[in-house]
Amino acid sequence: MLGLELRNEPQADDWPAFMGEFGRCVGLFQAQEGGAAERGTEAVGFRHLAFTVGKDDLDRAQAHFAESGVDSRFEDHGNAHSVYLRDPDGHTIELTTYDV
Repeated sequence: MLGLELRNEPQADDWPAFMGEFGRCVGLFQAQEGGAAERGTEAVGFRHLAFTVGKDDLDRAQAHFAESGVDSRFEDHGNAHSVYLRDPDGHTIELTTYDV
């Protein structure tokens, strides 16, 4: 939905999946699963992940989500506008713009 294409092919549990464009991408690391080599605690969790976009990009994304049947919600924060949705694992993703 966000156009973040997978840029590598992780070969093991502890290899990240890089999504987006190199130089402007997100590295996603999966949580430790049963049977994987023991790793120390690396995170305590997060509320949500936000991406800053331009106003036109936010408008296009909101229309794309509606056309695709993706549940999303718009919020006017006064100084910013945001659209929130859930990824397939249930994490909240925010697209936000300060071009209001």
